[in-house]
Amino acid sequence: MWELNGIVGKGDAPPHIAGTYSGTAVVMGSGRCIWDDIKKIGPAIEKMGVICINDMILHWRQRVHHGVSLHPEEPPLWRTLRKTNRCDANHVITHSHRIPKGPDNIPISNHGLDYIWDMEKQGGGSSGLLASMIGLALGYDRVILAGVPLDDLGHFFDPPDVRTSFNALNIKLEWQEVDRFYLKGRVKSCSGNSAKWLGEVPQEWLS
Repeated sequence: MWELNGIVGKGDAPPHIAGTYSGTAVVMGSGRCIWDDIKKIGPAIEKMGVICINDMILHWRQRVHHGVSLHPEEPPLWRTLRKTNRCDANHVITHSHRIPKGPDNIPISNHGLDYIWDMEKQGGGSSGLLASMIGLALGYDRVILAGVPLDDLGHFFDPPDVRTSFNALNIKLEWQEVDRFYLKGRVKSCSGNSAKWLGEVPQEWLS
């Protein structure tokens, strides 16, 4: 087992990129609140590491430093599509918790992921939780959740009547357990249930 910045993983050592970052990172999800949350962060976001989850890798057209998903086949795809979506051209470093598998259940060798994180907790509370843990393992001192409300209000691109299923007791308990043992108050949220469970972003984090 390895331990770095409070995050525990399996194996002799974490990926070699671990511990190479510092400061504040923002984890961006595609909840309906994402654009309002980004406004709350304000100009400070320009000095933060940007970790996008799932399709936000495509929709955030400015610089994305890291792309993360519990669906390991997706980050390389979204990274490729950025080239056709008038996005910042810098390389997006992609991460997941396992190598994707093909229809025959055989691991894909040319999967396009840059780093695989075999951590003690694999982010069962959502891709946002996996991204938060990877952010801390990368060395960031604190993580801000934007567009990760963990409610049932849908994504920003959904029709108004479409709902999601993140507003569930098991997800709440997973986040609270991981916060107690691993995040330890270093992850805060701009809105929604995640702000209730983890606390709102302190103003000094945005200074």
